[in-house]
Amino acid sequence: MASLSARGARGGSLRTRLIGVVLLLSVVPLTTVGVLLYRESGNALEANLHAHVASVAALKRQQIEAWAAERRKDVTRQASLPLFQRLVARLRKPGTAGTASAAELRRLLEAIRASGEFSDVFLLEPLEGRVMLSTATAEEERSERGQLFFREARMGAYVQPVQASPAGGRTVTAFAAPVRAASGELLAILVARADVGVLDPLMTEQSGLGETGRTVLVDPSGHVVSPALPGTDRGRTAVVSETFRNALAGSTRHYSNHEGREVTGAREPVPALGLVLFAEMGEDEAFAPVRRLRYVLAMAITVVSGLAIAAGIALTLDVTRAVGRLVSAAGAIGRGDLTCRAGAGGPRELVALGTALDRMADDLRRSRLELEATNHAVEATNHTLEAHVEERTAALRESEARFRLLFEDSPLAMWVYDTTTLQFLEVNGVASEIYGYSRDELLRMRITEIRPPEDVSRLLRHVRRHAREGTRGNRGEWRHRLKSGGVIDVEVFSHPLVFHGRRAALVAVHDITERKQIEQQLRQAQKMEAVGRVAGGVAHDFNNLMTVILSRSELLLARVGGDARAQRDAELIRKTGRRAADLTRQLLAFSRKQVLQPKVLAVGTVVTGMLDLLRRVVREDIELVNDLAPDASAVRADRAQLEQVLLNLVVNARDAMPRGGALTIRTADVDVDETMARLHPGARPGPHVLLEVRDTGHGMDEETLSHIFEPFFTTKGPDHGTGLGLATVYGIVKQHGGVIWAESRPGAGSTFRILLPGVDQEAEEAEVGWLAPVIGRGAETLLVVEDEPEVGEIVREILESHGYTVLEATTAGEALAICARHPGPIDLLIADVIMPELDGPHLARRLGETRPDMKTLYISAHDEDTLGTRGLLDGTVDLLSKPFTPEALLERVRQALGPAEAPVPSA
Repeated sequence: MASLSARGARGGSLRTRLIGVVLLLSVVPLTTVGVLLYRESGNALEANLHAHVASVAALKRQQIEAWAAERRKDVTRQASLPLFQRLVARLRKPGTAGTASAAELRRLLEAIRASGEFSDVFLLEPLEGRVMLSTATAEEERSERGQLFFREARMGAYVQPVQASPAGGRTVTAFAAPVRAASGELLAILVARADVGVLDPLMTEQSGLGETGRTVLVDPSGHVVSPALPGTDRGRTAVVSETFRNALAGSTRHYSNHEGREVTGAREPVPALGLVLFAEMGEDEAFAPVRRLRYVLAMAITVVSGLAIAAGIALTLDVTRAVGRLVSAAGAIGRGDLTCRAGAGGPRELVALGTALDRMADDLRRSRLELEATNHAVEATNHTLEAHVEERTAALRESEARFRLLFEDSPLAMWVYDTTTLQFLEVNGVASEIYGYSRDELLRMRITEIRPPEDVSRLLRHVRRHAREGTRGNRGEWRHRLKSGGVIDVEVFSHPLVFHGRRAALVAVHDITERKQIEQQLRQAQKMEAVGRVAGGVAHDFNNLMTVILSRSELLLARVGGDARAQRDAELIRKTGRRAADLTRQLLAFSRKQVLQPKVLAVGTVVTGMLDLLRRVVREDIELVNDLAPDASAVRADRAQLEQVLLNLVVNARDAMPRGGALTIRTADVDVDETMARLHPGARPGPHVLLEVRDTGHGMDEETLSHIFEPFFTTKGPDHGTGLGLATVYGIVKQHGGVIWAESRPGAGSTFRILLPGVDQEAEEAEVGWLAPVIGRGAETLLVVEDEPEVGEIVREILESHGYTVLEATTAGEALAICARHPGPIDLLIADVIMPELDGPHLARRLGETRPDMKTLYISAHDEDTLGTRGLLDGTVDLLSKPFTPEALLERVRQALGPAEAPVPSA
């Protein structure tokens, strides 16, 4: 009861509430009715006001248009009179007739001006626009060629919109009509100007707009034209308020006029004069009746509300006295005084309420005694329960702490699942992070839903077997599916347990995806290295043989002449030899042992330079898209090898899109971090340049993807390709210190990505050689040192056939002896790099002691590893790799010797 009394005190007395109800029931309805009446009456008054102002504007517009039509008629009527036309025709003739006609026409023009309220009237010459006659003689001979009325009146009567007059600075309008002879010839143009000031009386006459009302003419830009209002310069003073510009555009009827007063108005365009007419009235005067209505309604509401409040208060006093007695008795009972009585008095309902309150006090007194007896028994029971709860709470806290330490805070993904329904029963936060599902989502799922569909049957067999055998724990490697659709490799450890009375298993999961990828890449690299060692071992002998075959076939082609059969056989030998040489280069590229000539290049520039070739390689139904970063870093690479990589990837992408598609080549800067370096063995942390080739073709499955870089592996038919294309790409990328990998799914295309180490240098410009396209004959002396007799012999024959003097040796000792006894200069040493007695570099140094001007060109069939130990891959020496063609040999010899001197003409 004490609480109830307190709430009642906070809520206010009954008397206050009853008075408030009276106020609401009297004032609110009266106020609502008054507001509605005021709004309805005000809207009606405002609508009537706008209708009145609009009617005044329309009437003024009609009067102005009637005035303009009458002035136009004055001009056109005069221009069409035969007498006037004959006078104009005579005016244009020289002599006495023209002078007499001018005097008569001047009189007629003056009569037109006086009768039509015109400021001046004149005749224009129809071709040049010159004023021939005018009521203002000072204007004669002036040209009006630039005026609109001169151009428009040539076709018919014309009224020019109001503008500032060039004569006197007045604001005028012009009425013009053509004067034609009976034959239709245009004789002149009759023009009458009227000062807009003649409209001032019409604009200022009373129109029922009250003391603050007026009508105003303005031009489209807001300049006041008529009447000439105080503080305005006719035609030159514009009303600049934002609200007036809105009114001029027709979007409001309330605006601030040129005097800065707030007015309400109506807008009427006067197209005949190019003006806009406003009828306006000050808002203070216009809405005075509305304000008076508001005052009357407020007074009426106040009086009626006061009377209703007084009557309501008188009626509530009797009720509130009786209620006050009840409240006092209830307060006493609430404070514990159960002997207090409410008493009688007041309305019948309140007397009954007092009697009931007294009975309640007696019942409460009896209940208090019974409650005190019960409390003693409850207190004893509470002590026992509290002790038991404290024991169980401590055990639960300890159990929860162990669970959180082992489960929630585990670095591995963990969950508990029901071994019968396979439903997740509990998961930790790491599992949600790895699999992408929230905890609530996982708890609504079964463990089969995070497996690829093809693994579900094996999982079910595994669960049933372990449940049947009762295994205490097991581990295994599985594939799990993420919410994003991706699949990861995991190592799973599980242990059976009872969880909340259900047979379950606790599972810990370790993500081994990265480890599996690294293992696969390591196996791939070992496989590639083994094949590469075999390929590099046979390259030297094979290159020597191919040098002889290619060169001999070239010489044979030059000798057979018109023998078609012999020429065909020689051509076949050459073509087959070149294919064999290309195969050798591919094997060396794959084994990363081919000789490179690296330079600092911009990968985007290499791609751009190959675009024409690439467009010819792909078909018309394939869209070639370039996404090249313009500011990508440079790399150190062999341009020819880099072009071969790009060409091989584009050809593979083309073959993967038999029905067309899109092929995208992208370059970008990439900063390789420690994590990315671990995922791609061979990559080192630091800045790299990305070269990406992406197609929309049929894609590859995981099995095919795991073999694509292996030599001789191909998905094409037996007559299409050797299977060395991607193996060659792999070898070139690795030799440049880069990494390559591919991503693909069946039906989703393929993406090949290459990372090459970036260099902090500017890319070198493409070199322009001095050698002419056609190799000329030479006259120098050359020393050829080659330990393979067949190679040395063909080199000598090629050089001698082009005019060179060739000294040939098969060993280094023989070469030293030849140099010692040769009396003349030796211009160039052509030496094999690896020879039995003394290798090429050491031989060149020995010979340079006695012949310092002799240049050197090395030739070799060995791979990069062998030549690197001789210091021949640093870019400072001239090296020609075997096999080579006669053209390549002659070109490199010419480059080593320098430009050939022009022959001295004979006398």
